[in-house]
Amino acid sequence: MDLQSGVRKIGAEPFCYWGDKSRSVKARVGLDRLELEMDWFVRNKIDLLYIADSNFGWLERNKVTAKGLAQRALTQGYPKKVMLTWAKNANDKVFEAAQILNTAGLCYPITMSYQSLDEVALRNILRSNIALTRTKELRKKYVANNMSSYTDLLIGIPGETFKSFVNGIEDVISYGEHDQIQIYPIRILPNTDMARPEYIAQHQIKTVWVPLLTKHGAMAENDPVQEMEEIIIETATMPCDEWRRMIEITWFTQSFFCLKSAYFVCLFLNLHLGARIMDFAIFFLERIRKHPTLELLSREIQRVDKFLERFLDGSPEVDASDLELPAVKWPIEEVTFIALATSREKFYCELYAIVDEFIASQDKKCEPELLGQVFAYQRAKVVNPTGPYETELSFDWNLPEFFEAATMLEPVSLVQTQMKMHVVQNFTYSTLHEFARFHVWYGRQGKPFYYKSSYESLGEKGGIARSSGELAFSAPSVLNIAVPTIST
Repeated sequence: MDLQSGVRKIGAEPFCYWGDKSRSVKARVGLDRLELEMDWFVRNKIDLLYIADSNFGWLERNKVTAKGLAQRALTQGYPKKVMLTWAKNANDKVFEAAQILNTAGLCYPITMSYQSLDEVALRNILRSNIALTRTKELRKKYVANNMSSYTDLLIGIPGETFKSFVNGIEDVISYGEHDQIQIYPIRILPNTDMARPEYIAQHQIKTVWVPLLTKHGAMAENDPVQEMEEIIIETATMPCDEWRRMIEITWFTQSFFCLKSAYFVCLFLNLHLGARIMDFAIFFLERIRKHPTLELLSREIQRVDKFLERFLDGSPEVDASDLELPAVKWPIEEVTFIALATSREKFYCELYAIVDEFIASQDKKCEPELLGQVFAYQRAKVVNPTGPYETELSFDWNLPEFFEAATMLEPVSLVQTQMKMHVVQNFTYSTLHEFARFHVWYGRQGKPFYYKSSYESLGEKGGIARSSGELAFSAPSVLNIAVPTIST
């Protein structure tokens, strides 16, 4: 609050208790003390360091801290990782500090947070965002330097609608966020504007109290004192049914795009065929519900439905009893990713059927051989607990070049030319338990979700080159699984 004018400053979000004081009042300790504290981390073998600074990277002296931690990690082995709250409006200073930490393998993904991309919603939370074009420039630098980033979005901001929400996700992806899109239901915190009765009445906010939503936290029965939080499930612009749809879209975005199980397929639909990824997501969800013959995907949407029912009843638990997972609270998108990974061949047959119909519904054309080879690439690249499906693949289009350029945020056109690709199994897991913990749970803190690969061009298309009879994936039947037929 500006004491002279009585006007609240823009930037103090009503939902966040880290407000004006963190922007206007700075407390600094001397560099000598910083050096002593960093030495203490080494002596006490601190694995994970969390720096409680609301805008790390904003000040020039943050690079001094980053250099000190990186030097100690490289020469003395500690700390192992550093978690930070990066400055919201990421800039070159943030990149420089992150790059220093990254030289020692310390850097967690860098934040480029939006909360929302809808102007009405942003006004309702007194927030302004960094320009999307600027974030794309920064992400290209991060990708080129092998550094991960992530974006925060929120479900339930007053003024947000289902349409504006999915448009926001589409924009985030189109401007280069391919690593992680963290999407959270809004929790109402005490002493924030959003907790005021007038604000709640103005925006017709309805909430539900649930146990604390902690990913990978202890199970409720192991918690002697259950913490609770108040979650928004309805506003004047977001009926509860649309809140449910937002959660479903979030599930698709995080499990199928961010965790990569359909990442390359989505890129192909978007960059080559010109289809919006969120249009495919909506189509995907509708088709699963209408066609229970899609056995695996129907099971997963039922898992989501069960989770949402429990959420609205005040106990948002994800049923993962069919999987051998560590006994922690698993988020719904990770459970689905792991479950589908255990039935890889059948999953990609079901996905192929949906994609094929989606392309037709959009009045777009795609050769069956091309779509089959897209699926061959997707299936071979995504990390699986049993290893790569193939390690040597041949293509009649420049798919390896096309997808690599897309991941580097420098897309190229898809053309007919023969290519070979070699997949490197740079991740190996002996059990599903190990895969779930170390690749999925820990992996979301910066580990890539697809295998490394190399490729070479064999020149213009002059025939069909194959390393083996099944590599082209020209139709799902090569997997010897009955492909479901979908009709409108």
